[in-house]
Amino acid sequence: MLCACILLWAPAYADAQSEASSSLKLVEHPWYFGIYGGYAHNTLYQGGAEDSRPGKAWESGHGWTIGIPVRFQIFNWLAVQVEPTFITKNYRYSSPIFGGDYFNQTTNSFFDIPVLVNLSIPLAGISGLRLFVNGGVFLGVWAASHEYGRSIPIAQTPSDPIGLYYEYDEDYTFDERRDSRFDGGFVAGAGVQYEFRWFNVFAEWRYNYSLSDLQKPYQKQDFSPLMNDTWTVQLGIMINPGKIKGKR
Repeated sequence: MLCACILLWAPAYADAQSEASSSLKLVEHPWYFGIYGGYAHNTLYQGGAEDSRPGKAWESGHGWTIGIPVRFQIFNWLAVQVEPTFITKNYRYSSPIFGGDYFNQTTNSFFDIPVLVNLSIPLAGISGLRLFVNGGVFLGVWAASHEYGRSIPIAQTPSDPIGLYYEYDEDYTFDERRDSRFDGGFVAGAGVQYEFRWFNVFAEWRYNYSLSDLQKPYQKQDFSPLMNDTWTVQLGIMINPGKIKGKR
């Protein structure tokens, strides 16, 4: 009986030892290069002592993102990656005053560079399929802005609504006294990837939590900070050139 138990247990023990050993084995071809794109949903939050980061008068905006990830795979479950990224962080403001006819739709373009740690595990029973999480920080710059909307003449008031609306559709000119163009914060994501011989395809949900204020304290009175909170859904592909050479 003892001999039978040993014979049954030995293969399982050997597989466990082999898996543990391979998990700490350096990857032979570590470099991956890729591209991804997807949908971006942004909310502009107004923080401060009174509202403490709830959205207030601002409506979420819809946009898009595209990135070029570069990954260095250390172990089969651990990697680091850098992703030069273009992303739009849009929002809209509308006012109930004058029947809601006053609004502003803003399209903001950012160049960000997330620096991430990537952790992944195989999905049991499905060869090539892995679940992964990303986490890290991002730094970037507010590159451009465009505004479209309808403004109310200064002389017009709720008690005297007679007047013409001023409509505009124009690029925004940054004011260095007012606008803070630095972008930065934390980023986290989760997704699934399917691995082929020399490339993999993936789908990911990602959240960007901005710590940077879009405006400077340019007037004497205190202003609540304005910060972007953005989530994206993206699809992409990662290619390993070393494995292509190995295939040849």
